[in-house]
Amino acid sequence: MSSVDSVNDTIDQLLRSEEDERRAEGARRYKLAAQFKDTGLAVEKRMRKTKCGATLCSKCLDTVHIHCRVCHETEPTPRGIQGEMSYSRLHISVPGYKKDYAIKVTYCIPDGIQEDGHPSPGMPFQGGVFEAYLPDCDKTRKLLPRLEKAFRQGLTFTVTEKETGGRVAWDCIPHKTSLHGGKSGNGYPDSTYFTRLSEVLTSYGIEALPDK
Repeated sequence: MSSVDSVNDTIDQLLRSEEDERRAEGARRYKLAAQFKDTGLAVEKRMRKTKCGATLCSKCLDTVHIHCRVCHETEPTPRGIQGEMSYSRLHISVPGYKKDYAIKVTYCIPDGIQEDGHPSPGMPFQGGVFEAYLPDCDKTRKLLPRLEKAFRQGLTFTVTEKETGGRVAWDCIPHKTSLHGGKSGNGYPDSTYFTRLSEVLTSYGIEALPDK
């Protein structure tokens, strides 16, 4: 065998080795992604995309896997008022969206300690359960990931000072807390709500996701 053939064989071996490594890495990522595959609305509420695009359990990222298990990048630490966000489908229609079922968004905020920017930093505040409603349509599907991001960034709730102490209250992200009552009653119908909500989210740097 000539020296040229020997070099070519060595190069071929290296290329095959690199290709095998890429395939193995791809298989590993696929397996990890499959473990956390979104199987529907009830599961989707607890999933979050990491910097590399992998979809993982948001609770695990918050409390167990501070680093993404796929790309190992550090995920940003949540700040502000935190808790659990979930949503479920209701078999009732939303005024103005008669063809669509309603989605109920539920935030469960535990009691906690006030931080800088709250009325009494270092003092306790009382949490609570907060509910909002959206029609189950394409626009909502695009808004839900943005609402979850706003929640994780601490934009959805704040603490207000009451006679009995600090309490959690809605902050700067508009939510519809009723199915009825129109715009003045913080409910539906309200033809400009999605536009207003999207504009507020954009103003805080939470951009709309690109269409696939």
